[in-house]
Amino acid sequence: VVVLALLVLVTSVAFYALNQTQATYNRFLNVDERLLEAANELRSVTFAQQTYVRGMLLYPELHQVNQGLLEANDRQFKLIFERMRGLTDTAQNDLLDDLETLQQQLEQAQQQAVRLALEKKTEEAIAYTIKEFRPRSIALIEKAKRFYEQQAKLLEKGRIELAEKVNSYTLTLIIAALFA
Repeated sequence: VVVLALLVLVTSVAFYALNQTQATYNRFLNVDERLLEAANELRSVTFAQQTYVRGMLLYPELHQVNQGLLEANDRQFKLIFERMRGLTDTAQNDLLDDLETLQQQLEQAQQQAVRLALEKKTEEAIAYTIKEFRPRSIALIEKAKRFYEQQAKLLEKGRIELAEKVNSYTLTLIIAALFA
């Protein structure tokens, strides 16, 4: 009866350890890794936005194409931020708010540059793009990079904690098994 009770105890500890490990690992897969992906997407979409605005300035015959690409790009920004909002906790909301604010400022600068290009004020549009649009674009890319780096650090910290948990659970199971 004592041996049976000890085996039940060992099995209970094993299942608890497995559940805790699985919960932590699922956090990596479902949240942390997806936030890293979203931060990278944000940077890519911002680089693409620069390209489309440049296209508006350099290729007047492709205005409609570039406008369509910019609209699709704006939708992509919104989807990325929506996904990031669903994944982040309150500790990260300030950085995410900063990213969204920068993106809104960038979108306003983009609209002004596009308006000038459509009005065929090319020189003025180029000057505005250099003075207003590009610095905001670079700021957003840098902020997204910092978000990525912060997430990467959190992910690494989580991996270390997971390894420590697995090691402690393994040690506990070995001791309980030896005791049984």
